[in-house]
Amino acid sequence: MIKKNIPTVEFNAFLDSLVVTLVLFKTNLYETSAYITLNKSAKEIAADANFDCYVFDNSPEPNFNDISRLTLDKIKYKYDSSNPGLSKPSNEAAQMGKNAHKKWILFTNPDTSYPLNYFEELFHSVSSNNNIELFVPILKSNEVIVSPAKYTFFIGSSPDSVNPGINNLEKKLILYSGMFITLTAFFKSGGFNDKIKLDFMDCYFSENYKRKYPTFYLLNVNCEHDLSSFEKNVQKVLNRFKYYCEGAKYFASTKINYFSLFVICLLRSFKLATKFQNLSFPKIVFKVFLTK
Repeated sequence: MIKKNIPTVEFNAFLDSLVVTLVLFKTNLYETSAYITLNKSAKEIAADANFDCYVFDNSPEPNFNDISRLTLDKIKYKYDSSNPGLSKPSNEAAQMGKNAHKKWILFTNPDTSYPLNYFEELFHSVSSNNNIELFVPILKSNEVIVSPAKYTFFIGSSPDSVNPGINNLEKKLILYSGMFITLTAFFKSGGFNDKIKLDFMDCYFSENYKRKYPTFYLLNVNCEHDLSSFEKNVQKVLNRFKYYCEGAKYFASTKINYFSLFVICLLRSFKLATKFQNLSFPKIVFKVFLTK
């Protein structure tokens, strides 16, 4: 079956060269927006399309018991109840991809939705830009662009508009979800920092990546991305804020940056403390930054 002027054989060869990576927490792979929409996008081009998927489950209890289905769907599944965050399993997935002689890896959050033309746009863009190592979609949350973001003084902010095509990474931040990168460039950039479990992992990687590769390609596709900033459960926000502070602490590379990120976290804690009427937020900042 041929659609979108992409020969099925060529498209399936492209899929064979990549691996998709998802890290789960209290959710089933087959119910995630990312897995559902990526499969639909692939099958828009070839009815028999299938791709390798590395799944890391950080849930308190495993979400899989049908091993035969995993094999049929080309899924490698690993369960880790210790919940090591996002960076460690992502690095492990990259190493697995390298061992399997893959060329590309797609990192995605489970709750990111991809449009039907995602793989069509990706295939054509990669084919036409063989000197580019990193391809990313336009990520939006409630119609607001969240990636690529403007990036100044360790803070990302939403741009008014973006330009698909080749972009310079200077003063820009690429978020983790939707990052499609060659494994060669990933390892040359040093990968993710295992100590930065969640927040600031994108900042850490972007800083290292742009030292070797100043450009990236922005795909002309919009992906809907769920942000935790809309979370209303106080305990969940407190847990996430702890990750945020720990990420900031380990991201700081100098004493100057360490103090600056401490101030940024403290200001954020005041904002959250006011919003939720809870003084635990500033306490988290001091506990994280004053503990060696």
